[in-house]
Amino acid sequence: MRLNALLSLFLSSISSVHSILADEAYHIDYHHALLGIPQAETTFFHQPSASSNASLLYTISEKAIIGAVNPKDGSVVWRQSLADPLPEPASVVEEAVKLPDEEQQKALRSIGPAKAGLLAEEGSGFVVSYYGSAVSAWDAMNGKLAWQRLMPQGQHVKSALLIPSGRDTSSSSAVDVLVLHGTEGGTVTRLDASSGAVVWEYEDRSGASPRYLASTKNSIYYVSEQSAVLAANSMKIVSLDTENGREDKGHVLKVDEVVTVTSCPNAAFISGHGRSPRSMKVNVLGSDKVNTLNLERSNDGEIEAVSILPGCGDSSPSHILVHVQTRDGAWAEVFNIDSESAEVRKAYSLPYLKAKDAFAVSIIDGKPHFTRITDVEIELYSFASGIVVARWPRNQPSFGGPGHAQAEVVLRGQSNYAIRISEVATGGEWTLMRNGELVWSRPEMLAHVVAAAWVDDVSGEALAHELDFEGHENPLRAYTHRLKRHLRDLEYLPAWLQQLPSSVTSGLLTSKAETEKGLLGHKLLVVATSTGQHVALDPAKAGAIKWKRLAQAASDEARAVSLYVHDGVVTSYVDRLGIMTINATDGRDISFDQSDAHFTGVIIAPGPVAPVAYRISRDGQPNTTAISDVARDGTYLVTRSASGQEVQGWMVGRSNIKLWTFSSAAGSRITNVVARPAHDPVSSIGKVLGDRSVLYKYLSPNLVLITSTKRDSFTIYLLDSITGTILYSATHQDADTSSPIPSVLSENWFTYSFFGTSDAKSPSKCHQLVIVELYESPIPNDRGPLGSSSANYSSFSPGSITKPHTITQSFVITQPISHMSVTQTAQGITSRQLLCTLPDLNAIIAIPRYLLDPRRPVDRDPTREEIEEGLFRYSPVLDLDPKFFLSHSREVVGIQKIISAPTLLESTSLVFGFGGLDVFGTRVTPSKAFDVLGKGFNKLALIGTVAALGLGTAVLAPMVRRKAVERGWRL
Repeated sequence: MRLNALLSLFLSSISSVHSILADEAYHIDYHHALLGIPQAETTFFHQPSASSNASLLYTISEKAIIGAVNPKDGSVVWRQSLADPLPEPASVVEEAVKLPDEEQQKALRSIGPAKAGLLAEEGSGFVVSYYGSAVSAWDAMNGKLAWQRLMPQGQHVKSALLIPSGRDTSSSSAVDVLVLHGTEGGTVTRLDASSGAVVWEYEDRSGASPRYLASTKNSIYYVSEQSAVLAANSMKIVSLDTENGREDKGHVLKVDEVVTVTSCPNAAFISGHGRSPRSMKVNVLGSDKVNTLNLERSNDGEIEAVSILPGCGDSSPSHILVHVQTRDGAWAEVFNIDSESAEVRKAYSLPYLKAKDAFAVSIIDGKPHFTRITDVEIELYSFASGIVVARWPRNQPSFGGPGHAQAEVVLRGQSNYAIRISEVATGGEWTLMRNGELVWSRPEMLAHVVAAAWVDDVSGEALAHELDFEGHENPLRAYTHRLKRHLRDLEYLPAWLQQLPSSVTSGLLTSKAETEKGLLGHKLLVVATSTGQHVALDPAKAGAIKWKRLAQAASDEARAVSLYVHDGVVTSYVDRLGIMTINATDGRDISFDQSDAHFTGVIIAPGPVAPVAYRISRDGQPNTTAISDVARDGTYLVTRSASGQEVQGWMVGRSNIKLWTFSSAAGSRITNVVARPAHDPVSSIGKVLGDRSVLYKYLSPNLVLITSTKRDSFTIYLLDSITGTILYSATHQDADTSSPIPSVLSENWFTYSFFGTSDAKSPSKCHQLVIVELYESPIPNDRGPLGSSSANYSSFSPGSITKPHTITQSFVITQPISHMSVTQTAQGITSRQLLCTLPDLNAIIAIPRYLLDPRRPVDRDPTREEIEEGLFRYSPVLDLDPKFFLSHSREVVGIQKIISAPTLLESTSLVFGFGGLDVFGTRVTPSKAFDVLGKGFNKLALIGTVAALGLGTAVLAPMVRRKAVERGWRL
């Protein structure tokens, strides 16, 4: 017994220091550090330092992430979130005006959605962004916040510009920031770009809605929209003095829908069109003249979209490129702007192409040049004549067609051009090309992942079907079938013999990491995005993209709800779009069942032949995707209404029968419903204690964990999903229900985390992690009602449901948890780990399950029997050991969900995190890699030893035989 106790103590000490080794970090995991899909207006090349010609790519994405990307390799230099609370700046020049909650909410509703913008001046060393009510200046090299100004009353910024400061640049910046904000009657504020201090302000008291700012070398223009009562579709344009912000003059302009307001050094203009984009009206600000531009062409199709691209050169007249798109193609019209006469004249047309394209403007020697990008080639046009001066073929097409692009062109000599293009494809991929050659690509569409599923290797399923067929036939027919199969396999013999030498050589020289990847099995990870893409990632190749597909007829309202994989086919259920089936191996579309049905979730149930999908409506009603699809009789489902007021239990099959309804209490809402994972094997039905007795686990596949929240409290319910019986409940008062309350249920235990008071006597709050274990009886070796042979037990009768014996313990943790999951292995023999996301640290951790054992002795040291079980003294504070961090020193931003999958090795589990922004994957070994040879194993040394022994045997065998013969003759 003493030896066993020492052995148990030794093993527990080993597992307590287990972590991912330093040489495994960044080799067994992968991380896509994303920004989100860049926006066209806020993406550009910029030189952050006047002492260097090197430039970076700056952008603000649809996720409100500002960042800089290295054009050489596509790596993120820095990134910051504009939507989240920003880090404490070096100087906050003004605090936001504090409003009461109701008043603030009312003000924000009237403001509307936030608008983002990004400004930069070459060589200034900083970039200026605006989003919502904040204007911020960032160091262009490292992304540090220099200063930030918050607009009063939470007013959103409508527009912002950089203008020359006109001051001594030795003590201040060479540029200032013009900011337009307000709702009814706008305010124009001029800020010192070096400090954020106010230089002057202009306040519009007319009550008009502020819309745009524009500027030239000598003037500032403020554009506001008149109220419909006074003058519908009218814009008031006010000219402001650059020195003091006083109003010089103003006039009202009758325009149609505004497309854009653009500033150039020589002229600023406002352009718009009516409901039909066959013509466009342009007004040069500062004049009353309105120019009408005809865009319609014969035989090129009906115009569907029009966009404006200004060409602002310092040493040439300003130009306008109007990009006209039809259903099947596009062309462009280029116009010259005469700033003196305020006239806009057509210069030339760029030809119609029956393909998707994008345009970009670049400045060469102070003159604008236009670049046209298609999937086939890149063309550079002269600004003066529209003649193609350079052309580069593309080596790879874009994903879904060109969306928008930015170009950086260099003239070497008289006519030798070099071009670098940043392109954002319609499918969400961000690429950079140099002279038509792809340099790098960033899968920014992965920032919108909403669903993910693992795909097992299906290469052996065909053989499994063949063997199954042979096993159910008579011997003669089975033998004939096998003989034919072997004859068919002979066609692969030449190829197998041809690659045999390389297979042997690679087997000898393959590294341990590559060997382990083969042992784990060949799994793919298929993800679906909210923007209509389906992408397959290869975990064995650092998360590389194997294939990608863009959903058919995707719309802004179409959102992927669920992914399901069966027999190598991925089925994607997309709300308001339909059902897509995709070949999991190569991404080929198999079928597309278009439907505008609205549903909130999908539940996969076992069917007579194949699994059946039930789409859940907003009221919680399950409906099959086809009338002929029904689940097996006796299949039970649990659904939640979209309002969060009810959880319902259903028995589905030939008909759907509602069995029970769990309604939330008055003033509360059901925020989370969790069941055991679909793959949750149990290796032991009991826990062996130190005295060799057994505590039998309460194991039921029909458990549901429900979280119901109120304003300052929440309740956890554990229900039986067949009868709706409440098996356990716990209420926590003085809790912050505005923060996430994640929970997870596995085997015979569940855990959840929240922010609230740890003691009714103490008002202080902390982050807590609570774990509850379920047993059939508190008495060892007793199974309760299940152990009685005379007891009549039925899981279908509410009266016969026995409540489990629960053991509960709570821990104080130093960080909030936003999501929880559990590692999964093939047989459930390996100990589990609790996977958690830490949003404040942008990290993912794996907490060993034994640390959360609620049976750890409290206020005393463990006994000898408890030491044998691996128990140790309870500590109320659970330290998050750095060895728990799966993401290591990486910042894994915005992870909202973690999924896990087993591998061929029982010791190893695959982990993948996705959701808000980044995606991260790795593999973990909670009980160490007990089924894999250690790092000290040398394959070449073993083979060399065996070969040496064989050679020695071959050399010495004749000598031994000769000596034996000689010895026989002597006798």
